[in-house]
Amino acid sequence: MKKQLFVLTLLGLVCVPLRAAAQVAPPAAPPPQVSPPKGRDLWKATADAPALPKPPIAPAVPSLPAPPAVAPAAPPAPALPAPPTPLPPPPDLSKFDLDFPGGQPVELIQAIRKATEKPLNVIVPEEYADTPLPALKMKGVTVPQLFAALEAASRKTVPVVTGTYYGGPGGKPQVQYQQFKASYGFMTTGIPREDSIWYFYSEQPTPPPPPPPESQPKEPRTCRFYRLDPLLDTYKIEDITTAVETGWKMLGETPGEAKPEMMYHKDTKLLIAVGHPEKLAVIEEVLARLGDAVQHSHDFAPAHPPGKGKVEPARP
Repeated sequence: MKKQLFVLTLLGLVCVPLRAAAQVAPPAAPPPQVSPPKGRDLWKATADAPALPKPPIAPAVPSLPAPPAVAPAAPPAPALPAPPTPLPPPPDLSKFDLDFPGGQPVELIQAIRKATEKPLNVIVPEEYADTPLPALKMKGVTVPQLFAALEAASRKTVPVVTGTYYGGPGGKPQVQYQQFKASYGFMTTGIPREDSIWYFYSEQPTPPPPPPPESQPKEPRTCRFYRLDPLLDTYKIEDITTAVETGWKMLGETPGEAKPEMMYHKDTKLLIAVGHPEKLAVIEEVLARLGDAVQHSHDFAPAHPPGKGKVEPARP
């Protein structure tokens, strides 16, 4: 009996949840879809909508007074420069008069020493010792004034050949020039004094290099002999050689070419010359012109000296 009651109780516990689950309410129907209002309905819905509450207005905050204006700080005053060191007074230099006729730097120094009757310390380099100086005539000047004026007067601009190019039009050389500022004078270091040491300088352009040798070699030196006995009755040997040497000097010297030489042989009355043919041609030209002058004088000379010789009477 008890077993049956227990079985029934278990069955009742199992069947009650199943029955309750079967009696669950059906699912609710979906809510109806409401279309948004359009046109007139939208205007009416908007008009009937309750007004939104206005946000509360914040109470006014009293404004604070503006801070007082602060003037910008003034920049610091610049430091005053230190006063310059006063220069020493110029030395008391001797004044003198000078009458220099012109010459070399050493000669000018000697003239200044003679005019001032005082020593003058000057260095003249050997390569500048032959520099020609102009004539100077001064009154009441000092040595620095004289040397400054001499240096200013020597300044000049000269053209200098800086290069020679070959192969131009017609095969002629093309020369390129450059301006050079030349000057000379006496200089010293520091403030000029009576015991200052001066030195002479000269800034001159460097001479151009000699032209290149010609492509064709010259003829070698040769020796020639010239008879002078027909001319020695009228001219001296010194007159003939002087005329030849004058012609050589006017022609000029060719760089790298030896000078021609002449020697008179007294026993044979021959003039012996050695040199290049173009220089020996000058001797031949001089002798030819002198021979023409001698022949011309003989043509116009009388056949007999005056008062001598026999004069035949004229035939009818």
